This record gives sequence, C-alpha cells and structure tokens, in this order.
Amino acid sequence: YSFYVNVRNSTMIQVDKEKLGDFNANDRTKARLIVSAYRTEPEQVYAGQDFKLYLTMKNASTSIAASNILFTLTSEKSQDAAVFAIADGANSFVVNSLAAGAETELTLTVKANAGVDPKSYVMSINEKYDSPAFKNAEEKVDIDIPVYQTARMGFSNFSVTPESVSVGSESNAMFGINNTGKVILYNVQAVFQSDYIKKATAYVGNIKPGETGNVDVMLSAVKATMDDDTIPVEIQYEDVNGNKYSEKTEINLSITEQAEEKQMDIPDDMDVQEKNSSFPLPLAGAILAVMAVGAGIYFVKKNKGKKK
Repeated sequence: YSFYVNVRNSTMIQVDKEKLGDFNANDRTKARLIVSAYRTEPEQVYAGQDFKLYLTMKNASTSIAASNILFTLTSEKSQDAAVFAIADGANSFVVNSLAAGAETELTLTVKANAGVDPKSYVMSINEKYDSPAFKNAEEKVDIDIPVYQTARMGFSNFSVTPESVSVGSESNAMFGINNTGKVILYNVQAVFQSDYIKKATAYVGNIKPGETGNVDVMLSAVKATMDDDTIPVEIQYEDVNGNKYSEKTEINLSITEQAEEKQMDIPDDMDVQEKNSSFPLPLAGAILAVMAVGAGIYFVKKNKGKKK
C-alpha cells in the first residue's frame, strides 16, 4: 500500500546561523599520529642493498585515543621506479589501538634501488584510523632516508715502456682509471711502491662518473726482479665527506742486473811503450803497413820518371 502526506510549514522556524554552512571535517576532534623516531640498520643505506627500517609511531594527542589503525608505507620514485621496495612482503601494518601518548614500533626489511643517485629520498607513512568523534581519519607523515652509492672503478690501456730495464734505469708507466660508478672520486692518486723501484706517486685529481683519469709516471729501478715481474699499484681516493678509500692493481715490469763493463787484458810480456800506446797493437800495425805500401808506390813512380 502507498499513501502520500502533504506537509505545510505554518510558522517560520528560527535556525541558529552558526549551524548553517558547509560541513568541515576539521571541526571534529581526532588523535594525531606521528613518527617520534626512526633508524636504519646498517646506519648508512647503500643502493642495491637490503636494510632494516625501525619506525616508532606515537599518538601525540593528550586525551584522544586511536583505534583500528592502518599504516601503509609508500616510497618516492626515481625514473618511474620506487626507490625503496619492501623486501619481506606487505607494506601495510595494522595496530588495534593506541592510547593517548602511547607508542608502537614498526619493523620492516627494505631494499634500496641500485640505480638511484646518491641523495636523500622520502618514505611516506599513510595513516587511516578511528577516534571516538572521528571515523576513518586519514593523515600522512614523511621521513627522509639518505642513500649512498658505492664507488666503482676500472683500469684500462696499461702501457710500460720499456717493459724490461736494468738497475739504475727508468721506465714510463701509463694507464687509465675509469669511474664506472655514480659518485665523484675526489683527490685520486696512484702510488707505486715495491722493493724493486723507488716509491713514486702520480696525482690524478677528481674523476666524475663516466669519465677517465690518466696516470703517467716514471719509475726508477733499484733492484732486479726474480720470478715475479709485477709492481703493485694502490689507487687512493676520497668521497664527498673526505673519507679515504683505496683500490689495488698492478703493472708488469722486468728489472735485470746492471751490465758490467768489459776491459781488454794486456799480456805481461808486452813492451811498456806498447802498453802505453794510445792505439791498439793490431791497429798500429795496420797503419804502418799502409804507410809502407804508399812509400813503395811513390819510390817506383819516381824511378820510372828518371828513366824517361
């Protein structure tokens, strides 16, 4: 059955003007959830590696409790890919209730994207919860997590000229240091140190990502190498904070003993005047023979002239 009723308002109802207007959700009281502290293990987060993230969530309200709390973590993106990925599954956490002033800790395993630049990135904690006077309240808080990149380098175009020297001689060593990582290598220098050479240092300077620094140094040989012809090279550099690091490589250089000068032995029974002669005996004899032949030719030509 259906029926209709027509209602007319016979007198004007007085309405409080303060109750008129649009609804404002902020007029209701609700709890306020914040991140009171957070830390990572290890303390420095490196790109491409897993780390533990510990979040301490606190209800900063003095009198309003929160219940049915849902925390959802989202990461900032770099080149359309998330910088942080949850390594152990879901990125959401449920907390049944959090009294005024109370705290709870969230623990999760996170992996940093291997291809990101070294800087700080934002991790957001989205909150959805109930308060006695406010259902399904939504808030968001952010934290910054610095991400570091591991320095990477390669070596190329090794050249040692000459590859074999004697003690007391020098050889020129050259090669390139390639920065294959995403961080600048500061104050790069190559140190050549071995028992077989004098210690030498070649300063290269700063090398930007994707660029190559060249090493060019003269090495002085001081001792002959035996079975091992390799000379160790230590590449020293610093990061943006001045922390020192090093990488090692080697070059091949063969060092032989210095050759002894050979002196000609003079027989003891040779005349003293011959020993002191400035010409060797075979050479002096050859000169005398040539002079004798010349004198004979001159004498024959002179006699033929007289006969004519």
